[in-house]
Amino acid sequence: MSNRVNGVRFDGLHSYYDFGLWMASRPVYGNPNPKINKVEVPGADGDLDMTEANSGEVKYTNRAMVLTFAAMVDIDEQADFMARIMSQLHGKRIERIVFDENPEWYFSGRASVSFSDVESWRLQCVIEVDAAPYAMRIDETVISLVGGDHAENIILRAVGVSSGFYKTDIRLGSVEFPDGLVSHGTQEMILRWPVGTGYASNRKFDVFAANGEQYSATITAPISDGEFRVDFEDIEHGISDLSTVYLIRVTGLEECSLFVDMPSSHFRVWNERKTVYPFVQIVANGDVPLTVNGKSVVVPHDGGTEQTVDGFVLRQGWNEIYIAYDNDLSITRFDIRFREGRL
Repeated sequence: MSNRVNGVRFDGLHSYYDFGLWMASRPVYGNPNPKINKVEVPGADGDLDMTEANSGEVKYTNRAMVLTFAAMVDIDEQADFMARIMSQLHGKRIERIVFDENPEWYFSGRASVSFSDVESWRLQCVIEVDAAPYAMRIDETVISLVGGDHAENIILRAVGVSSGFYKTDIRLGSVEFPDGLVSHGTQEMILRWPVGTGYASNRKFDVFAANGEQYSATITAPISDGEFRVDFEDIEHGISDLSTVYLIRVTGLEECSLFVDMPSSHFRVWNERKTVYPFVQIVANGDVPLTVNGKSVVVPHDGGTEQTVDGFVLRQGWNEIYIAYDNDLSITRFDIRFREGRL
């Protein structure tokens, strides 16, 4: 049988071992309320919900935390006893409130202390905390984004091109390369279309370079009904540098997807409920392009200085991170550091 006393630490001071307070009842953690923003629209049914309009997510009020303690103190010592606790906690902002029953998380907030007599030898102490909505993890999460899994990335999606012509900015996921697809050492693309569409002899795959040259490959030997592998060495005249590509034309297909195998690293990073902006520390020979949940982000190389990066945001749940390497990019360190929060 354990003799451990269940209590609470207030910035390192324990409710029982430092203050002599027993937990008299289960703590009331309180619930943070969502900040609902509704706009009444005259002449329309219901209201317009603008809750997530500004930040893209729900924001919450503080939580009202109530902690009730008991203390057995001789009546002659109660004044000093109460003054000691009031001096340490009353009106102060407590940065870390840690419950023994849940030691991996902490709350923050401003404390208010009140006492009442139960009996001549017993006091009741109530500590109310106007606490921030999120409980924060004690230990920060630190992840190295070096290595990772190889990823196949979609760069073109064409739907409804019945006219036989489709023009697009070249993309890696949602990362745009308006000046052309950066050379990644690959010499092969894969064109796919819905199975059952059938084969037509007039299907063509044309690649246009910035200098106006056109390189064509007729789709004559699909691997299967639904896929055609494009090898640049087989394209008329050949093309060796993807960075010059600015336009792709597919003829004879109403729906298709274009893939390219590219040297890249793929990471899945878990984050709890609170949106966080991680601190990033890299050592590389150039700026690092990546996608975070489908959005383009460029991390500047700065000799290993820790920084936050515009657009590098971790949302709730699994976050998909892709690092695209060109032939010259070398990364020796890429660490992210963040603290998770939950409701």
